[in-house]
Amino acid sequence: MDIEEQRELVIKNKRLKKALKKIRNSQSYRIGRMITWLPRKTHRWLGGVKRRQKDGAGKPAAEAALPENIQGETQKTDSAVKDRRTLLFVCGTVYQLMVAINIRLTLCEGETADLLLYDATDWSLLLPRIRELALFRRVELCFVKEELIRLVQMDVRTYSPDDSEALFSSVFCEDTLSLEYTDVYLPLSLEPAAVYEHLLSKGLKVKAHIFEEGIGAYWMNIKQRLNAYRFVYSRHERSLHIDRHISELLLLFPQFYVGTPLPFPVNPVPSMKADPRVYDAFQKVFGKPPALSEPFIFLEQAHVGSPVNYNWDDFYVVEQIAKIIGKDNLIVKMHPRSIVDRFTPAGYRLMQDRVYPWEMYFSSGNLGAKVLITVSSGVALTSLMLSDRQIRIVCLANVVRSSKSGNRETWPAKFQELLLKDCNKDEKVLFLPKNEEALNETVRYLLGAIDKGQCGRT
Repeated sequence: MDIEEQRELVIKNKRLKKALKKIRNSQSYRIGRMITWLPRKTHRWLGGVKRRQKDGAGKPAAEAALPENIQGETQKTDSAVKDRRTLLFVCGTVYQLMVAINIRLTLCEGETADLLLYDATDWSLLLPRIRELALFRRVELCFVKEELIRLVQMDVRTYSPDDSEALFSSVFCEDTLSLEYTDVYLPLSLEPAAVYEHLLSKGLKVKAHIFEEGIGAYWMNIKQRLNAYRFVYSRHERSLHIDRHISELLLLFPQFYVGTPLPFPVNPVPSMKADPRVYDAFQKVFGKPPALSEPFIFLEQAHVGSPVNYNWDDFYVVEQIAKIIGKDNLIVKMHPRSIVDRFTPAGYRLMQDRVYPWEMYFSSGNLGAKVLITVSSGVALTSLMLSDRQIRIVCLANVVRSSKSGNRETWPAKFQELLLKDCNKDEKVLFLPKNEEALNETVRYLLGAIDKGQCGRT
């Protein structure tokens, strides 16, 4: 069954659930339940009496016949089973999947785990490979994109519990995933938050482990982020307390965290290069990285053309850079969640595989002396930590503005300071120009370094 067929089945399932809900809310159904209440209860009571007569009172015969020492061992085994964790990982992007695989292999080895993927990414090609890895007991898809677009366009003040229920039923695959989870590993996004809320609504005591979803995790105010999603938790607003449910924040580079103080620890995730099994798993899912001939690579911002687009003026900056280096020296990677292609009509070459993760280039060591240009991508951090330092990163966070708000995607000053100090301690590999003039000077310098063969260690 392909993803489109599965999507159609999900839609049909939603319609049937709505029809069933209408039937159960009808007056005739309620009257019928009242009439049949006594016969149903009598039948259930008689069935229990028959079972007790068959099994006998007290311990079952088979257990009573066991020696006392063996009975004690059985009780210990039952206790160990109860203490064993059952995990659920929730991911919507390729990077989140990579972090989840890393955590699964290094921090959660030997534990039972399921994986829930939501459709912020097209998983068509990757889904069979993820299942073949056998790292997760079950790998399931949920389709929430249309529901989320509707919520984004909706006035939050008119949001109702019915809308909340619609999102929960879209997000959580209750028919395929179990309700036995003890721990959930998730990024702090709207869709995973709805999954977590659904588990809480079922009465489960589930620990939440937040892992990084991008570079914003290093300075975000988690409590403020949750408050922004408060309408999703409308049915259980009073029961949600961040210090009770979230047990830790997991970051690849916790030394760079500059966010608000948290009531739980910020713990490290092992480097993706530390365990060879992690990179082997990545290769099985994503394959080997294709070769790139262009020395300059531009990573587009997310959601271009979508209802949640922030309208970053990155295209204008790309045009300025192309005037200096020439379009033949530049290749563009469109973001997987962008809808509109702004670059092909303007004569730029695009990378064909928009889903392929950049971290695979860095981990393989085959990228070589390249210049990576990004507005505010987490690749700026992961690339320098995973590569052999031949690559150069230019971040436009201080340059590019949003045409919607007029604001820049500026990183916190403390974060910039820590990042520059660590990345540039041996040689200058990270550039954070503060304005367009400084950006032009940086690009000219890097173009000259590439021409001279000086961009990278020798």
